[in-house]
Amino acid sequence: MKSTAIVPFKQNNSALTRRPQSQRRGIHSNVLPPAANVAGAIDRYFGINLNALAQMSDQQWAEFADRAREMKRLREVLPILDRHFQELIEGQLEYEQFVQKFLKLGGAAAQKIDKGILDAYLLSLGYNNHLKLMSQQSVQGSQKLNAEFQSAFSLNELDFQTSLKLVQLRRQNRAKQIRERVPNYLKQQQISEQQRRVSQQRKELLTNGTQSQRGGFFGRIGSFFSGW
Repeated sequence: MKSTAIVPFKQNNSALTRRPQSQRRGIHSNVLPPAANVAGAIDRYFGINLNALAQMSDQQWAEFADRAREMKRLREVLPILDRHFQELIEGQLEYEQFVQKFLKLGGAAAQKIDKGILDAYLLSLGYNNHLKLMSQQSVQGSQKLNAEFQSAFSLNELDFQTSLKLVQLRRQNRAKQIRERVPNYLKQQQISEQQRRVSQQRKELLTNGTQSQRGGFFGRIGSFFSGW
């Protein structure tokens, strides 16, 4: 009867080193890394110790199944997270660009308004000095100009303040919408995970019977070979 024992992998290079150089076809010691280095890299990057595999218990082997299930869950959610993260980042970027755009426009408009006020004030001073040199009849004209100026100034100020208020309200509404996404998404993920677990347990039971609730994959292999 053929032996079913699992033995650790060992690379033996003694036969290779005794072969003539002409028979070592396609093998270069300066190209192929030692097996120990490859096994170490597999252990370091993937947490799979090939040298210790044969000595592991059923519980240790079962941990690979747990890790594989967790990795599968992560891979399933990565495309969803990719879309959400891109939406959050791109949305935040567009919002910041939007705010900066109107800050620049508002700042430039405010400077123009201030300059207009200053010009009007200086003009008013010069005109008042001019009116003082004129007859009393020019006083009525000066009052009319001042009244028109105050009206225009008030309307400009009201329009500017209203624009700032509208920008602030749009920002608050957008921020509220963004904050509401996270709890809604988490609740949806929790429901999906519960449904997935129930479906997976039912599939395991229907596929493997009650044996799926005892031991692991390697435990079933051991019981299969023990009947030989």
